[in-house]
Amino acid sequence: MNTQEEIKKEYNNQQIKLKYYLIALCVTSIGYSIVRTTGKSVDCLDIPLGIAVALWAISIYLGFHFLKCFLATLKINDAQFNVHKGIHPVSKDDPRLIAIADETLKRSLNRIGRMGSLANQWQEILFYAGMIMFILWHVLDILY
Repeated sequence: MNTQEEIKKEYNNQQIKLKYYLIALCVTSIGYSIVRTTGKSVDCLDIPLGIAVALWAISIYLGFHFLKCFLATLKINDAQFNVHKGIHPVSKDDPRLIAIADETLKRSLNRIGRMGSLANQWQEILFYAGMIMFILWHVLDILY
């Protein structure tokens, strides 16, 4: 990797892979929880497992939300290039419309970036919180 652009591209690729990996782990964890409890009667000691499954489900949602934000930023970046080239269908080559479109797109990028960042952080937090709740459930299952 010799250029900064290659490093950025590789970082983005690895970040996307991590998101898919976390989503897959959450789906697998939910499936494993279902298999472990099939045919078992539900009692109060299963509450941590229910919480774990809920946390993993929310983590999956946030992972997909992050990916949607990532794709939206790519689309907005493409629109910005077209605006600056003067070939965007709305602003064309009108300097006043280009300035308005550029400012609007920058605000959209900032908003989507904040949303994506929050989804990114909370996806991981909820994944690990679900793991902790699953371990707690397993320990309670062994003890009682």
